[in-house]
Amino acid sequence: MSKKEKPTFEQNMEELESIIKKLEEGNSPLEDMVALYERGAKLGEECTHMLDDYQGRIETLQKGMGETP
Repeated sequence: MSKKEKPTFEQNMEELESIIKKLEEGNSPLEDMVALYERGAKLGEECTHMLDDYQGRIETLQKGMGETP
């Protein structure tokens, strides 16, 4: 993936799941655990924003087709 390409929702979720597993294991130094937690929080926010965007797009499409969400 190039620097300009944003990761997909699925890629973000895969990384987030990997981070959660590492945090649950608890085998890393505290500093690394905090960094993992921070990265996980950022990924969680990105996934939430992506889902909100997708929901808005779907609602717009439904309105255009005369459907109610």
